[in-house]
Amino acid sequence: MGHPAPLSIILDHCTLFMAKQCWPDGFNVGPDAPSSYKALVREHDKYGFITVFDGGSDHTIFGSPETNIAFRAWHDWCHLHLGADFSSEGEAAAAALQIKHLRQYGREHFIPPAAIDHAALLIDAEVNGQNRYYQKHKKYVKDQRSFAMLYLTNPEHALSIIWHED
Repeated sequence: MGHPAPLSIILDHCTLFMAKQCWPDGFNVGPDAPSSYKALVREHDKYGFITVFDGGSDHTIFGSPETNIAFRAWHDWCHLHLGADFSSEGEAAAAALQIKHLRQYGREHFIPPAAIDHAALLIDAEVNGQNRYYQKHKKYVKDQRSFAMLYLTNPEHALSIIWHED
């Protein structure tokens, strides 16, 4: 059985495009990714690239684990570019830059605004929604796909459900 279809093929395509734009020489993938903004900056300053966490990519909004990892790489590039830490404000700033990139990608590729708006809402659910969940429960969402689908229609209900395993 393959991975389910992405919730937005536009977001998948934009994510893969942006990861290549942000990291033309690539990035590492593994279990030992930096867990703090300071560690991310330190790794980038020392090596010129970053390591992206390879776990938790099975139940996501994307069409493959590789696209989910590419989204993380793009997102971390936004943190570095903005000097935005991993606080709620820093996460929101990184997501806002990703949405700005998405809208530019949509204009350049003549994508209907409604499709871009949907993809932007998915970025918000993926970053800000999951951050809100973490702030409330101190646990990461395991089924990110189902969380995002519910978050798009009823954010408060999505935040009240237990989406993690203890």
